[in-house]
Parts: sequence; C-alpha cells; structure tokens
Amino acid sequence: MDNKKDNKAPAKAGRKKVELNLELVRYYASRGLNQRQIAKMLGVSEWTILRRKRDEANFANAMAEGRASALAEISNSLYSSAKNGSVQAQQFFLKNMGEEGQWSDKEEQVKVEFNLSNILEDAKARVVLANDRQTNKTIEGESLDISELADAKQVIK
Repeated sequence: MDNKKDNKAPAKAGRKKVELNLELVRYYASRGLNQRQIAKMLGVSEWTILRRKRDEANFANAMAEGRASALAEISNSLYSSAKNGSVQAQQFFLKNMGEEGQWSDKEEQVKVEFNLSNILEDAKARVVLANDRQTNKTIEGESLDISELADAKQVIK
C-alpha cells in the first residue's frame, strides 16, 4: 500500500504569511497614520508592520510613498494659503523653511547663578538676630530714663 502522506513535502512550521494590500498601506500612510494605527487598520500586530518594512522593499516603499504624498499635499496647501494672504501660514512657512533658523522665534536665555551656602548663612544670621530681639526685648535707639517721664506726668497735672 502506498501512503500518500509520504510523497508530500513536510509542512513548514509557524503561521501562514498574512498578505497585506500595499495600496491600503500606501493610502493609510498618506492619511498620516503611524505604524501602530496602520497595523490596527490592517488587523495585524505592529511587529508585523516593522518586519515587513525591514524585510520587504516594496512594503517599505509603499509606506514611504504614502507619507511623501501626504507631505506634498499638505505642503502645497500651506504654500497656497501663504500666497493667498494667510499671515499665520506665511509665518509657519517661514519659521519652518528658513535656512539656519533665520525666521525662527528667538528665545532669550537669562543665566542666574547663586551660592546656596551664602544664602543659607544669611538666613541663619537673620533667624539668630530675630531670636535675640525676642529674648532681649531691646529697642534700638537712645535709652530713656523713666523717672523723667514720672516727673513730666506730675508737671502736667
């Protein structure tokens, strides 16, 4: 008896390769979806997307073409808006397209240096001075003889 199983090649281990529609990949990438979002839309894991980008040039090209078409479309729209008088679009365009930051916002930086040990020493001195004033009940200025006040009180009566 011939066994038909013996004539077949052994099956490969692992899962079947999932076929991905490159046009859908290109479309999702052109709409600004990131790898995780594309994977979710295609019903596969993000690792599948990463492997395909790494291992298959046509898959990586579909992702890159989609992103490039989105960038070109938005760049053209921004450029048209700027040319049609949108000040906000003009500012954004200049800030992002100028060479070497010539149109970028300038941020002023202020350098502040201090010596923490001096600050702590000054604080300790103020605390000691405040404690001394409370315990001594001293009043700064000239001393006053109370007997003179008593004599003045009798003169006023």
